[in-house]
Amino acid sequence: MFITHQPYPYHYHFRGLLRLAIISFVAVFVFLWLFEPFHVNPEEQKLDYWLICLLHASVPVFIFYFYFSLLNLVVSERVKDNWTLGKEVLHLGSLFFLFGIASFLLRDVIYTNPDNWSWRYFFEEIKNTFLGGTLISSLLILLNFYRLYAATQKQALLLNIHLPETKVKELQPISIATQVKADDFDLKIETFLFARAEGNYVEIFCRTEDGVKKELKRITLTKLESQLSILPQLIRCHRAYLVNTTNIYRIDGNAQGYRVSFAGTTEQALVSRNKMPAFNALMR
Repeated sequence: MFITHQPYPYHYHFRGLLRLAIISFVAVFVFLWLFEPFHVNPEEQKLDYWLICLLHASVPVFIFYFYFSLLNLVVSERVKDNWTLGKEVLHLGSLFFLFGIASFLLRDVIYTNPDNWSWRYFFEEIKNTFLGGTLISSLLILLNFYRLYAATQKQALLLNIHLPETKVKELQPISIATQVKADDFDLKIETFLFARAEGNYVEIFCRTEDGVKKELKRITLTKLESQLSILPQLIRCHRAYLVNTTNIYRIDGNAQGYRVSFAGTTEQALVSRNKMPAFNALMR
């Protein structure tokens, strides 16, 4: 698998976006203030340098916030769950291009240079933005990716050592009420592998004599989880997955969390990073 296809966490959900924007503002302002990375002629400056730093830090942060706010509205949760390094780099590259345009448009506010609106300065602002942003962000992304990947893979290897043997003891089937009475069914827990949300439906994967079979039921994952809450071996390990931990065959780690495999099928369940502590505790 190419490195650009490797899973990577989506950090830009609404609940944390403002915090990321504030951190980005402080980081850019301090960087510009301390290092003055790009040479300019002080005689052409209309504003004090701290005000220039404030402008160059504020405008990109506003663009960053509204860009990812819009992205959160138009991109599905499934796309975010399957975010990759390639998507991360592509969207950051788009942002750097927008930052460069914004820096170009600010030139008349900051400088007295009569050539402010020239193509030369347009490409120079784009170049400077990509040089500053791409080098730093690419390094941070790669370091973060390898840090998360290594730590999660190590945890997964430890969990594989403690995987329980498959339970063969038959349990009393549990009657599940769906949104349509004709769709109600009995679930045999010892054969149940995992369930995956599909909107107002749930895909249920069970082991049968003919292999692993998938059934589509008209019920939300939350309602299915509530009806199975008496079973401690079942865990909601992801927004879209409910897993029977006694039937897990293998656990693999990546930067997003775990991928859980089951004997007899190539289908996998996901464990998100925020659910990893509860999953780890149950598996040990």
